[in-house]
Amino acid sequence: MLLIFPKLVAQKAEEHKQTGAEEQIVGPSELIFVENCFQLIHRGFGTTDPSWFRAAEAYLNVIMEFKNKKAAMQIREFIQALAATLFVSDQRGPSSEFRRDITDNHFAQVFFVVGHASIKMLAYLEQQEDKIKRVLGADGSDDEKK
Repeated sequence: MLLIFPKLVAQKAEEHKQTGAEEQIVGPSELIFVENCFQLIHRGFGTTDPSWFRAAEAYLNVIMEFKNKKAAMQIREFIQALAATLFVSDQRGPSSEFRRDITDNHFAQVFFVVGHASIKMLAYLEQQEDKIKRVLGADGSDDEKK
């Protein structure tokens, strides 16, 4: 299933692009799709299957493609869910002790997601900065020509 997952996400992102909206309200079908993607990736966490990385990247790409105001929150929740999986949990909640069955794959996957999400967020911030600069330049209030 993880092998076809990036294709499904790319298809969903392409459907979203075709709407032409700069920032679109994500509908119920997109929310269900994103939640199903999250569950699929979370279940495969720690696997040695290299397609997990492609699936996680595709998941982050589709969240950023929606360009809604909740993208950062969704990414944060994704990272927190993966990180929480690393720790022993009891009735009081997660502890500071790592589970005994954690492998290098778990850490590699967490760091991959954190790094990829950071790059995506920085690229998004640069896009927003460029938009602001264009707006300020169009108003004639650009003071960089001094």
